[in-house]
Amino acid sequence: MRDSGLDISYALRKEAIAEKRASWRKATENGFKVGTYEELIPQADLVVNLTPDKQHSDVVRSVQPLMKDGAALGYSHGFNIVEVGEQIRKDITVVMVAPKCPGTEVREEYKRGFGVPTLIAVTRKTIRKAKAWRLPKHGQRLPVATVRAFWNLLSLRK
Repeated sequence: MRDSGLDISYALRKEAIAEKRASWRKATENGFKVGTYEELIPQADLVVNLTPDKQHSDVVRSVQPLMKDGAALGYSHGFNIVEVGEQIRKDITVVMVAPKCPGTEVREEYKRGFGVPTLIAVTRKTIRKAKAWRLPKHGQRLPVATVRAFWNLLSLRK
């Protein structure tokens, strides 16, 4: 995403920064801006939850109050939303952009100038944010399935 011109930051827990955990080290070594949830989330238009599945609910509970009105919350799959039944604020657009291959392959195909097959699902009527996230340069070259029915099965609103 950064290679396509998007401004990407890593919002980490205070402990991860203080203890200089692997997530902090990798992000800083690769030149990303790193800060706490409180520092970065309120500015973000899109907050992508890429934490391990078991942490999703805690992370969403922590970041949701910090998110600005009308922001989007992104996932790379929908398992946790279905399994846990997370409750999301009505003003937040939930976006799932799920490449159908491992992240390493997504990256390699991007570097070659290609994309990979991807599923997109959104909770609101607009899909513009989901496509904007998915479109870093090359993702638009392959078919994208828009999965609206998936979200219609869920009761995500507080």
